[in-house]
Amino acid sequence: MLGGGPPREYPLSGSEAQSTPLAGVRVINWSLKEPPVAIETCAVVVDPALFARTTLEQLGLALANPKRWMGWTVSQLIERLAQVGVSVALEDEFRRGSER
Repeated sequence: MLGGGPPREYPLSGSEAQSTPLAGVRVINWSLKEPPVAIETCAVVVDPALFARTTLEQLGLALANPKRWMGWTVSQLIERLAQVGVSVALEDEFRRGSER
């Protein structure tokens, strides 16, 4: 959980851009795929909503701490979200320097 608070709530469906509690991240599309969802070639997601929420939290941490190693780059986290049906865009101030 980001910031030690309660789990973040994200839209369950719809294509309208949504603001998130993550600074610099806007969900463009949240169309979760039916589980199980194959992620890349070596992972299968059986709970796309949980995967999307935790990946968004990882993305928020990666953006807030650009010098800290998160296990995935910002672009990899964005791609992983897309693989389960969630499209995001970085706000301008986070586009520069977000790639490690």
